[in-house]
Amino acid sequence: MGGNTMMLLFLFSCTEDPQIQEVYQSPVAPTNSVLDMATIESRIQAAFEKGLPSPITLRNLYGSFLSQRESWCPHMENPDSSNWHGVWFDDCSTLDGYSFWGTALFFEFTDPDWTIEAMASYELVDPQGFTFIGGGEYELDVVPNQSWFFRVGGTFTYDPYGGWFSERGEASLFWDAVFTDGVMQGRLDGGVGFSDIEFYFDGVVVDDAVCDGLPQGAVMIRDESGFWFSLELSDCRACGQMMWNGEEQGELCLGTQLQETILYWRAEIEAGPE
Repeated sequence: MGGNTMMLLFLFSCTEDPQIQEVYQSPVAPTNSVLDMATIESRIQAAFEKGLPSPITLRNLYGSFLSQRESWCPHMENPDSSNWHGVWFDDCSTLDGYSFWGTALFFEFTDPDWTIEAMASYELVDPQGFTFIGGGEYELDVVPNQSWFFRVGGTFTYDPYGGWFSERGEASLFWDAVFTDGVMQGRLDGGVGFSDIEFYFDGVVVDDAVCDGLPQGAVMIRDESGFWFSLELSDCRACGQMMWNGEEQGELCLGTQLQETILYWRAEIEAGPE
């Protein structure tokens, strides 16, 4: 009996202390100061005026630097390369004052379809001392009069370009469109960030034959508070109720600005490569 008692005491003495169960609290509701609708609307307007990233803009900016390369700087993987397409890895400066540090891959084909594939991890410095920082990838596939697709992912900054390029923002955007007898049907997904506001597009649809081409679908918005708000564009309206936790916070309008951005992308595509 005494042995059994000692054994029980030993077992209980080795038992771990009971753990206190952590209670997770529900999200704290945004304060009134956070929900300054006028401020949020002005930030949305400013963001769209700065523009959303485009693979063609990135392609043209990258080309403006690489077209200044020397045969030895940056060193291309293909030593016989006579243009700025291909792969390079280097840390060098040209006689004209352009500096290249890092690595990049860029391929482009324009016949019969227009295809771009690019990967970036570099810092390119122009003779004025401005740095083009690229970290990410972008892609474009255009079949004339049939379809076009692009994606932009990562961070790309270059102050002289202004707009989104001076924001140090991030992007993970996907655009996919088809054409039938000149009528476009497209879908936008993914996110893009600015210094004071972020957007996430979830199946935003654009159809030339519906709602006069006005984008329709779900948009998530996050301001400096860190809260994500949702906005549904529907019924052929450019505005919708901003929602948080199932509660209406006020009406916001961004459909027209988003439509103008998509029209700008379309004009770039139709203009073709420089």
